[in-house]
Amino acid sequence: MRTDKKPRCPYCILGAEFRVMRVLGNGRQICEHCGHIIFPQDRAFRCPCQECVEVHFALKNASFFSIRPRFAGVYHEPGKKRGRARKG
Repeated sequence: MRTDKKPRCPYCILGAEFRVMRVLGNGRQICEHCGHIIFPQDRAFRCPCQECVEVHFALKNASFFSIRPRFAGVYHEPGKKRGRARKG
């Protein structure tokens, strides 16, 4: 079991553990393998590494592709009345 508190990249694995990130003098943490960057003091910072871009894109488009179940080709919109259209 690890007892050290070194920052580790959430995307890169080395052996059986996540890869250790390099800590720079300004507090920035960077993975030398994939380029993932963390600024612990700057919460508005967005990492430009490929993994983070893919995650951001997937989350941004998650609302576009609904995960609601559809049964027998019929989909009920929330807020609309259920019922059959009457013929006649």
